[in-house]
Amino acid sequence: MTTALTIAAFVVFGVVSLWLVVVDLREHRLPNVIVGWGSLAVAGLLAGAALFAGNEQGWAILRRCLIAACCYGAVFLLLWLLAPSSLGAGDVKLAPLIGLMAGWAGTLAAVLLVPLAIAGLAGIAGALSVVRKRKRLAFGPVLILACWLGMGLSLWS
Repeated sequence: MTTALTIAAFVVFGVVSLWLVVVDLREHRLPNVIVGWGSLAVAGLLAGAALFAGNEQGWAILRRCLIAACCYGAVFLLLWLLAPSSLGAGDVKLAPLIGLMAGWAGTLAAVLLVPLAIAGLAGIAGALSVVRKRKRLAFGPVLILACWLGMGLSLWS
């Protein structure tokens, strides 16, 4: 289901992605303003796309997106509560947006491809930070890159 609203959502997510990657790499933080407004804009555009689709498929996709957003948010919140030093609060706030986009890409992307990409890229980033003897790892870029990678891989499935 590709509409102008869907394309706009992906453009907004792309702009927000680039902005967050730059900020997180420089400052090791994900500003609430960018994550919050970006998430609201993307969610609104995707909801509009589902509404204007006017069929059950649009609503099914939107339900999948919302379920994925809630699941990603819950898992990252749980990880943050169990091991607060492993994730930042910004990563937890970013997780629902990642889930929303992964859900739009499809069930395979949301359930398998994006989580596997997160795990693989986190392992690589963690190893690189150990090799470079850095104590802090900007995890936002890992989440964002994994989401784009998982969404891209879902196109070939």
